[in-house]
Amino acid sequence: MFNGECKLAAIWLYSKDPDRAGEFYRNVLEMKQIEHGETNSFDGGGIRLSIHPAPESMKEIPNGESFLVFYVTDGIEEKYEKLVKKGVSFSGGVTDQPYGKIAEFQDPDGHSLFLWQPPPRDSKKFPHVSGLVEHYERVSASLDGA
Repeated sequence: MFNGECKLAAIWLYSKDPDRAGEFYRNVLEMKQIEHGETNSFDGGGIRLSIHPAPESMKEIPNGESFLVFYVTDGIEEKYEKLVKKGVSFSGGVTDQPYGKIAEFQDPDGHSLFLWQPPPRDSKKFPHVSGLVEHYERVSASLDGA
């Protein structure tokens, strides 16, 4: 069924305050909002990110079981600094990992978010992520051509 017939189309996150969360994704992360109302939805580059009101019965927003990664082709430090100026609190600075540079932060409901910039192609680290980078490049090219 998932061999081309079904595609991941959306990620849904619960929020205790969807308006506040919507403002964060729209104004701080500068994502294009494609739906506004009880649910706030954003263009995630081929995947819809939807912020839904948490059900009344949900005492806490479940976090820590998953995280969102924003792919950065270049300039992660500049994006980090821009978000810091907008009041985003990171759990550390930009760190260099075997799979590239990352910076971890949270949205207003505590959902874990990351900026990720892969290592340069001429780096010894690049072979570890080459397939993933090539996939993102294909997806990005197809979206740009649409």
